[in-house]
Amino acid sequence: GDIEEYYYYLNKFFKKIEKKYKCKVVIAAHPRSDYVNKDPIFFKREVVFDNTKELIQYSEFCITYNSTAVNFAVLYQKPIMFINMGLFDNFVNKHDQDVAYSMSDELDSMPCKIDRNHVILTDLKVNKNKYREYQINYIKEVGSEQGFFWDIVRYNMLFQGEGWLLSI
Repeated sequence: GDIEEYYYYLNKFFKKIEKKYKCKVVIAAHPRSDYVNKDPIFFKREVVFDNTKELIQYSEFCITYNSTAVNFAVLYQKPIMFINMGLFDNFVNKHDQDVAYSMSDELDSMPCKIDRNHVILTDLKVNKNKYREYQINYIKEVGSEQGFFWDIVRYNMLFQGEGWLLSI
């Protein structure tokens, strides 16, 4: 079925990536997924939960289809390889596909169709102007405090928190 074909092409692509770039693919699992570390479905590649920010921060580059984790790659100036497959038409809604293409276009990263016989791996690069525009348009305003939102809030609560009322 489609799911078996999806993992077949994904793992074939990962093997090609590991060979070309002499690196190890590590899977940053979605919080609601039910993978296990060294999951056979990924040919025993490392699967990590709840550590996406750090994985991206210390990675050489990122591979994604459509994820808000793209924001971390932009903030850390990591090259992003967007992937796609023809069979996505069978189980990924049109809106999500459009969002993925839009993100790849805005970040100057051509989507790679990984279910083709001859997958062409392009040079991994960061278009600093496109990343800056993306950051301004989708992540944070110009002139806003540098740092991650939760770190800024925590700092302000700890050191400038007099008079703050936090109700949850």
